[in-house]
Amino acid sequence: MKTKSRRTPRKAATAKRLTARTRKQLDSALTELQRAELVRPLFDSEPAFLFKHALVQDTALSTLLRGEYKRLNLLVARAYEKIYTNRDLDEYAARLAQHYDAAGDDAKTFEYSVRAGDLAARLFAHQEALALYARALEIANNGAVDTPQRIELVRHYGRTLEVISQFGKALELYQDQNRRAIAAGDRALELAALSLLAILHSVPMGVFDGALALQLHHQALTLARALNDRAAEAQLLWSLTLLSVHQMRPAEAVAHGEASLNLARTLQAEGLDMRERIAFAQHELVLPYTASGQSARALEFNAAARHAWRALDNKPMLVDSIGVAVQLAFLYGQYADALPLTAEAGEISETIGNRFGWIYTQSMRALILIELGEWNAAWTLGKKIFERSRAIDHANHFMVGGFITYLLAQLGACDAAPEIERTARRAMTHSMPEYFRTRVSALFARSNLLCQDTAAAARELQPYGADTLVSSLSVAAPEIWFAHIELASARGESERALELADNACNVFERLGMAGLLAEALYLRGAVLRCLDQADVASAVWQQARALCEQNNRRRLLWQIYAALGELETKRGNFEQASAHLEQARAVLQFIVENTPQEFRAGFLNLPRVRAVMNGTPS
Repeated sequence: MKTKSRRTPRKAATAKRLTARTRKQLDSALTELQRAELVRPLFDSEPAFLFKHALVQDTALSTLLRGEYKRLNLLVARAYEKIYTNRDLDEYAARLAQHYDAAGDDAKTFEYSVRAGDLAARLFAHQEALALYARALEIANNGAVDTPQRIELVRHYGRTLEVISQFGKALELYQDQNRRAIAAGDRALELAALSLLAILHSVPMGVFDGALALQLHHQALTLARALNDRAAEAQLLWSLTLLSVHQMRPAEAVAHGEASLNLARTLQAEGLDMRERIAFAQHELVLPYTASGQSARALEFNAAARHAWRALDNKPMLVDSIGVAVQLAFLYGQYADALPLTAEAGEISETIGNRFGWIYTQSMRALILIELGEWNAAWTLGKKIFERSRAIDHANHFMVGGFITYLLAQLGACDAAPEIERTARRAMTHSMPEYFRTRVSALFARSNLLCQDTAAAARELQPYGADTLVSSLSVAAPEIWFAHIELASARGESERALELADNACNVFERLGMAGLLAEALYLRGAVLRCLDQADVASAVWQQARALCEQNNRRRLLWQIYAALGELETKRGNFEQASAHLEQARAVLQFIVENTPQEFRAGFLNLPRVRAVMNGTPS
């Protein structure tokens, strides 16, 4: 940034380089131009002048011969390089790119365009960075730079597009470079382009394509090994990990991720800087380790990756790693740890213009607010997330639409958001990992069941069997399990519901996922009560109660207290029943006070809510 304190010494330094005669000639010429009202002084910390009219400037430039115009721009550019140090030239890189461009020096134009683009990208001036990278790419496409420089430019250009969610444009960039590489027989550029395409099609955005991504990975790995490019091989093994995660293949993900990590560490020991590649491998192994029950290792790798992204100042990946940390906190029921993380990630995302990062982490924040019973805050944030997510070029908003619909169903406002649901359903037709659709369908099914529409819930779940996701342990598995348990219960299929609930409880307990276990236990207790196993139901609910009390999980807690109160009333233990119902009422009162005003009356009129608030079991 230009500041007076930094520019004043430069003014003096510039003045020293002008001879007395030159200064006199320059001052005289400027005085004449001012008198003729052709220029006016620009009052700044350095002496400068502007043409009073653009036509005057155009006329002045047109009087210069093309060769003279180029020569003057070259002199200006070289003067900047002579006067300012290499570090200070970052500030003037964009200006130098313009002067060298006008002078016809492609090599220097490329150098300073990339340098200025990188600076703009670091300052999150994304549009400025893209314009500079585009000019540099024109020069690179004309063959004026070597392949390593070109590859680095394409990576920086593409990454900037991805950060601001312009995935379609990133795809066009990588495809174009791949075509050019093949035509030129440039195998190194072809490998880079193939790798970038493989990664882009592995990420769950609007251009996700699992089959194509796998094909591209095989092509790129074959080429990397033929070229003996082990760094590229480590990167491709990492992106195969990413693809395996989104194709719900945790065992494959672990195998690819560990191979990538081991190779990256070997190359680091040999002297290559592989810190970023190591961090990527650690980051991508977190969820597969979580799914395979290696929670300690998952937490260790997540912390290591976050530390690395901070050290490398890679803010987009830091946001992504924080998002994963929040997911882990949600799974393990550690909501108090998660909320500060979502606040940090949201602030970073806003600063760098990372819309997807903001939506991802704030969606997790909204989910936690729902669990804490802070429904007004969740509703306000959810609407904001939904509107923002509609503005970016991938179908992320359908997931948020599912959560909003489920929140409204819990409030008894079943008809409050038809447009949100319709928009979400349209977005579900886009290309994406299958578990995304599965998870939202489960949320819609659970919403249908809360709204007493069993047939609609059955239609939602018909393509997705509860057992199909058990082995994958994808993020969709909990929602689909819960939805199938609730559907079986609603249909009176208690034995089937109990089998599913037992399965879910066993898995979540084995994995130490207290956040998921609490809900599975609550549902299991409800099924046991229907099977007239009151004693077992009571014990299960007491276990769920203890888990929910640890993290103030009010959404479930008031229902557990109410269920225990109803159970004790049937047993004739009226004192215990009254104590449980009083606890339910206290928690419910908090939720009511934090319910959106427009939905409060409807929520209070729900039969079970009304029964608890009135102090009578339903």
